[in-house]
Amino acid sequence: MADFTSRTLNYETLLTVTHDAILESGMTHDQVFTAHPVLSWFHSGNRLKILDGGFELRQGLLYGKNSTANWYSGHQLLDVTGQEGFTSAVFVWKQGSVSIVYSGRELRQNKGSRTKIQDLVKTKQQQSDLSLMDIIATGVFSDGTGASNNQLTGLAAMLETTPGTTSYASVPTANTEWRNQVAATVGNAAVNLLPNMRTVYNDCSQGKGVASTRPDFVATTQTVYETYEALMTPSLRFSAKGAGDLGFTDENIMYKNANFVWTDYATSGELYFLNSRHVGLVVHKDANLTLSSGGFQKPANQDSFVAQVLFMGNIVSNNRRKCGKLTGIT
Repeated sequence: MADFTSRTLNYETLLTVTHDAILESGMTHDQVFTAHPVLSWFHSGNRLKILDGGFELRQGLLYGKNSTANWYSGHQLLDVTGQEGFTSAVFVWKQGSVSIVYSGRELRQNKGSRTKIQDLVKTKQQQSDLSLMDIIATGVFSDGTGASNNQLTGLAAMLETTPGTTSYASVPTANTEWRNQVAATVGNAAVNLLPNMRTVYNDCSQGKGVASTRPDFVATTQTVYETYEALMTPSLRFSAKGAGDLGFTDENIMYKNANFVWTDYATSGELYFLNSRHVGLVVHKDANLTLSSGGFQKPANQDSFVAQVLFMGNIVSNNRRKCGKLTGIT
């Protein structure tokens, strides 16, 4: 019987099949999403949406009441005035990838044992997973202008320091209902952190009926997190492991009913209030951390095999004013 590594076709097939098996097992999703608290939050619950196409991402927005809602009596004429008060937020697809490359030398060194090849594949895949996690997590806190405007349109764009300055998701800046909440230049955290957190949280929670949702997730830097922890001790509440779909720590600190986490990717001096009903991560099903079409290919002028793991998506919001941030925390 011929050695399974004796022909180029077998190398390509073995690498493609093995990587596909790893991707389909969910291992890559676990590596990328659960390794980072904010990505873990997006990945859980209904915050991650998988779509199968579309030229762009559209979110319907309600920004005004229907003025025809009123009381009437008997044969009184009813108001049939046409209404506006709704529009669409438009988000563009953003694409990311990581290349996985095997040299002929690496493959020949592991020749003769399927186990050796599979171990090599797992190591390469783990390296690519961590690298993908890094660029996606960085993108979560970006304004979308990095990498020649190809980066995720992240929280820096969604949560403006001066609301109404820049158009977000193609909604005009004049639309005051499409502005996030903010407390800028907070200053000394020991004195000003808790009062500003309370105000922004309550501002995000304003609304009657179905509009009265509240932030359920808070993210910040390690420094601000530890300051909050010190200020609240011994009255801190902790959620059990896995509460709120978060399993990355045994002790998830709470602020009111919101899980409170820290991350190295958060911008220095900032704290973010997010509402899972109004912010999410959309991913294309054909580029949901999936291997590029055709699997591994051998370049004509190289002794190597190359493929990419692809990501295509973006962060979206349908009600920006239900989220907010604090800036300038010292």
